[in-house]
Amino acid sequence: MRQFLNKIGSEERHTFRAIFGKYSYKRYYDKLRGELYSPTMVVKQVEIIDDPEKTRLVTDHPWLNLTKNFTNLDLLHSGDKIQFNDQVAEYTKGYINME
Repeated sequence: MRQFLNKIGSEERHTFRAIFGKYSYKRYYDKLRGELYSPTMVVKQVEIIDDPEKTRLVTDHPWLNLTKNFTNLDLLHSGDKIQFNDQVAEYTKGYINME
C-alpha cells in the first residue's frame, strides 16, 4: 500500500473515504514553550474515491491532525464513516525532540 501512496504524490488534493477510529494527542517539544500536545485522530480503511467507479484502499490506519474542518463534524464515534479532501504527505512516526 505504501508504494501506492507514493504514486499519489503530494501536489494534488484528492477525495478520501474512511472509518473513524478514535481521538488522541501527539506530543512535541517547542524550545520556547516546552512540551506541547496537539489533537489528532486515527482513521481506518482509507480509500481514495476520486473516481467512484474505481475506489482503492490506500492505507489502513493513518493518524490525522484534528483540524478545524474535522472538529466542525461534532463528536465522531468509532465506526463513523467520513469523507474528506486532502493531500498525501510523508511524516516521521513517533516522538521527535527538536532540541
